[in-house]
Amino acid sequence: MREYPSKLLLFGEHILLQGAVALSYPVKTFSGKWVFRENPINHPPDSRLLQFAESKQLMNVPHLNVEKFIEELRAGLEFKSSIPEGYGLGSSGALCAAVFDRFCSNKTSDLQLLKQTLSQMECHFHGQSSGIDPLTSFVGQPLQIRNKTEVKVAQPEGWKQEPMVFLLDSGLPRNTGTMVNWFLEKCKEEDFNLRITQEYIPLNEQLVNAWLNGNDQEFWPYLLMLSKFQFELFGPMIPETTREMWKETIGTDKVTLKICGAGGGGFVLGFSNSKDNIEHLKSRFKVYYPF
Repeated sequence: MREYPSKLLLFGEHILLQGAVALSYPVKTFSGKWVFRENPINHPPDSRLLQFAESKQLMNVPHLNVEKFIEELRAGLEFKSSIPEGYGLGSSGALCAAVFDRFCSNKTSDLQLLKQTLSQMECHFHGQSSGIDPLTSFVGQPLQIRNKTEVKVAQPEGWKQEPMVFLLDSGLPRNTGTMVNWFLEKCKEEDFNLRITQEYIPLNEQLVNAWLNGNDQEFWPYLLMLSKFQFELFGPMIPETTREMWKETIGTDKVTLKICGAGGGGFVLGFSNSKDNIEHLKSRFKVYYPF
């Protein structure tokens, strides 16, 4: 059966809510797929999946066969996933993509409409959803998002030496809602909001352009500036277990760290121009290579 990849928001976390550009990539290192249990009679359906199947969010999705979904759950269908929950990789998004793909009889190819439908489905898990996570998982290609609703498949240029991207496990739990609320409240402060709109959002724009153009001469300086900015202004979003090491990396050009998704725990996103520069981190943290 088809596998549904997790997602990684490379750039644009939080400021995506303010209309800034963002890049979302599918990550096949972690994924989920449908499987049938061998002895469904002795194992009741997953209660969370059954609750999802019976939710009002799914009932309102056009052409989605909810009855068949419930029937197959009772016949032993389950979603087997290696995507860690609460780590910002879109575990619920992959599930929504899988449900939509398997049980929707009339799928549009319009990315805007897909995003809207998948957003509606994922609201069951988060109360509100941009739809980016399930859309990235469903499409299986990098996506560029702007002004919250404009979505297109990203087409990055080739790099002479592509950056090594890695995920560093902070070992701490995270709460997406808490970090989002913190950011939105801080944006009500005039000084903070000015720095976000006049410095951070333009810097993010330059960084995304450098990534898409494969421009390493611009990418690394912009990335270091963004890392410094986050360390200075986004304190609660930087997992405590990584704070000391993050500060150390700001003074070097070997490894650069940034927030992964909402921040506060789970994974930290890292970049390096050589895999050798990352090896020493493995004595302190679990390290994964998403690509």
